[in-house]
Amino acid sequence: MGMKCHHGQTDRPFVFAAGPCRGDTGPGLKVISTMSVGFDHLALDEIKKRGIRVGYTPDVLTDATAELSVALLLATCRRLPEAVEQVKNGGWTTWKPLWMCGYGLSDSTVGIIGLGRIGQAVARRLKPFGVKKFLYTGSHPKPENAAEFGAEFVPLTRLAEESDFVVVTCALTPATQGMCNKDFFSRMKKTAVFINTSRGAVVNQQDLYDALAQGPGRDDAGAAAHGPSPAVPQELRYVASRAAPLRQPVPWVSPRLGTRPLVR
Repeated sequence: MGMKCHHGQTDRPFVFAAGPCRGDTGPGLKVISTMSVGFDHLALDEIKKRGIRVGYTPDVLTDATAELSVALLLATCRRLPEAVEQVKNGGWTTWKPLWMCGYGLSDSTVGIIGLGRIGQAVARRLKPFGVKKFLYTGSHPKPENAAEFGAEFVPLTRLAEESDFVVVTCALTPATQGMCNKDFFSRMKKTAVFINTSRGAVVNQQDLYDALAQGPGRDDAGAAAHGPSPAVPQELRYVASRAAPLRQPVPWVSPRLGTRPLVR
């Protein structure tokens, strides 16, 4: 017996019901195939006990997720969601020299959390914009991955402090869960842009909400774009909808768009 999993939670009760442990007799689940790059939604310890084989789809969405990351970054730093909203609600009137100005990528420092396949694909797409420096962090240095971009391996705290743009592309593991927390956000520049296209649980959602809603001194450029995640709380969605009229740092949340493009 096999099972195809799109992205539902294959938790311990499910695996318990699926079949006996390795070496036991009787019928049971033999294969789980998940249509995703990540497998944090699988109860791997119980799956291993039962000798169940797991298939997943690495590298299938690398380009799509990198493109989404860059799209979110450009739209956020150039304030496109706010600008569109202003057009809709009548806020666009006469031309003003500094109205809706954002921050550009030229001569900037980009920090990437997780320089794996997707992190490299993001850096590769951002490099032609004239990025001055790439920083990255992770469980260990990856000089072979970093060489193409001249990226420097740094601690997470330094990446937060020095980056003009932070892009999160790491996998969700016990070590990365809640990694972007109150301390992390407090270290970021007031004008920094934060992009997360990793799992939502890599970010402490409440701390992100607090940083955006109450962070002292942040102006309109202190922005966050959240990639697909059901973990994004209603409070953060509310701040996203109310940020522009309140002149708060502007977050916005996209649905799950980091998937393969249509074939022409």
